[in-house]
Amino acid sequence: MLETLSITDQLTGLNNRRYFDERFEVELGIAHRYKKHLSLVLIDIDHFKSINDSCGHLVGDQILKEFSRLLRANIRATDLLARWGGEEFILLLPETTAENARVLAEKICAAVSEHSFLGMDQVTASFGVTEMNHTKDSTVEAIRRADDALYQAKEEGRNRVILASC
Repeated sequence: MLETLSITDQLTGLNNRRYFDERFEVELGIAHRYKKHLSLVLIDIDHFKSINDSCGHLVGDQILKEFSRLLRANIRATDLLARWGGEEFILLLPETTAENARVLAEKICAAVSEHSFLGMDQVTASFGVTEMNHTKDSTVEAIRRADDALYQAKEEGRNRVILASC
C-alpha cells in the first residue's frame, strides 16, 4: 500500500515522476546493453492555464484525470506513462523506433483533439518525440531533446507532434 502511494500521482492515478525516473534509468540501461530501440514522448496539454483560469481548478483537475485515462487507453501494457508535472506527461516506449513512436503520438494527438472533455469546445496537446541513441544518450540528454521538440510543436501552433533527431 505505501509503496503504491509512493510511486503514484495522487490526482491522475498514473505513475509519478520519481518512479518514472527510476524505471527510465533501468530501461535505458537495457536499451544500451542489448542495442534495443527505446523512444520517449513528452506531452503537454495546450493552454491549460487558460482552462484553469476560465473554468476553475476543479474542472482543470477533471480534465487531467480524463486526459490520463485517454492516454492510458492508447498505449501498450509494456509502455511506461507518468505525470511529469502540472499538465505535462511523459511516455517511455520500449522496443519502439522513433517512427513508430511518432505514429503513436499522432494517434493520441488526434484522439485528444476529437475527444469531448467536460463540454469544452476543444482540448488539444502538443508532443515531442525522440528515440534514444544506444551509444551515448543519458536520460537527461533524451529528455532535453524531447523537450526541445515539444517546444517546437508549441511554437509551430500546438496540437501537433514533432520528432527530434537523435
